[in-house]
Amino acid sequence: MVYVFSLTAHQRRSTKVALDLDQVLTANVPDPPPSGPHGGQVALVFVRGEDQGQAEHVLTHMGIVQRPSGTKVASVGRRVKVEYLRGTGALGATAEGLALGYAAREDLRSALRYPAHPLQEDSGGAVLGALRQQHPYFARLIEWLSGILNSARLDNARPADRLWRQERDALHVALRISGFPAEAVDAWQRPAEGEPYLAGLIPDPTEQSLIEHDVRASVPDGWARDSANRTDITVATDGQRRLEVTNINATPVEARLGADLLYYHENTRSFTLVQYKKLNRDKFVRVDDRLLSQVDRLADVAGRSRQAATPEEWRLGTDSCFVKLAHWPDGGAAEQRLAPGMYLPVSYLPLLLEDPRLLGEGGGRRLGYDTVPRYLTNSQFIDLVKDGLVGTVGTTAENLRDLVQRRAQQGFGVVVAAERGVETAEQRQERNRVRSQRRRSSAADPVRGQERLL
Repeated sequence: MVYVFSLTAHQRRSTKVALDLDQVLTANVPDPPPSGPHGGQVALVFVRGEDQGQAEHVLTHMGIVQRPSGTKVASVGRRVKVEYLRGTGALGATAEGLALGYAAREDLRSALRYPAHPLQEDSGGAVLGALRQQHPYFARLIEWLSGILNSARLDNARPADRLWRQERDALHVALRISGFPAEAVDAWQRPAEGEPYLAGLIPDPTEQSLIEHDVRASVPDGWARDSANRTDITVATDGQRRLEVTNINATPVEARLGADLLYYHENTRSFTLVQYKKLNRDKFVRVDDRLLSQVDRLADVAGRSRQAATPEEWRLGTDSCFVKLAHWPDGGAAEQRLAPGMYLPVSYLPLLLEDPRLLGEGGGRRLGYDTVPRYLTNSQFIDLVKDGLVGTVGTTAENLRDLVQRRAQQGFGVVVAAERGVETAEQRQERNRVRSQRRRSSAADPVRGQERLL
């Protein structure tokens, strides 16, 4: 339930980048590891002062340990890793100041003598309970971390889960396009059956939070919130840009045709639409009249874009609508960040549907990994949208609202991600280029990824 990490003030200074930026910490423990509760645990990081005899242990971070037993790194040791680290700010909580009973206090005091050590289950529960009582921020942070450890799994056998899976993937694609980290939306509990995926998110409560819980009750101008048009909003911000992700459903889950992702970049007045289709267990989908009708409707949407009039409005082509053939294994397996799949531009589909390679046994056509010769991967598609190289030209907020309402009325659940800010197309590309260079630099650094505690 709780894993305690103890750092000296010197170690805190030397691991500042790992703790505050990478949000990861590792420590070595003996082999076999110290006994404690099984399963993932909340991690508490304490820093003790320079005076070992009298200094208090200040709580500086909380996170989670998903593998308490660690991984083997040497003949006499194992490495335990803390992820999802969040700072506790200037609240000044100390191990010595927690309102604990004798047994829990002694167990915590004993654990603090080691670089890393789990608490017994009863003691861990008492420590978390004391932190919840000490400050509402701690209560919200513990709820979020516990939500990650106990995140609900999705099952293809349930109609709501199939739609939630598509909406979940749309949310993660939107976060990848915008450049916001996806970790902040990893805590999810199953909402009521008719509600959208976003309704089950537990917000990350940090000061640099990517999720603002209070905006859930608000909706974009002109979008009513009622039982027939359910809207949930998640907001990500970095101080300069803002990403608003909204669920809109106008059809009961059992009658819904699927999910759309509609990514709108407000400053360049451009959107990109992705319609999800689930591949079956053999990784293909049959081409039928309904699929052909859906492709025609997407072609009509793509045809509403106007011609580029400035260098910033130029696109690689006319494609703004795509079909993602996504694959999720049956059962309740753990979710991946993004579902593997094929992105097919709408302009490509008419040519593809005439290709004889699509013909299967009995003369029917099917789209899948064994029949589609060329397609875009997750990373290729995301990079194109991220740099504004695909998408519509000159789409206003009113155009967007009309399209969203029309798609919802046609029976699709729509995940709308609107990126707002004053960033120009040139500044957008420069930001993406700088971040890409930083990632390559980090990957080439042999020091990064090594253990953070001695």
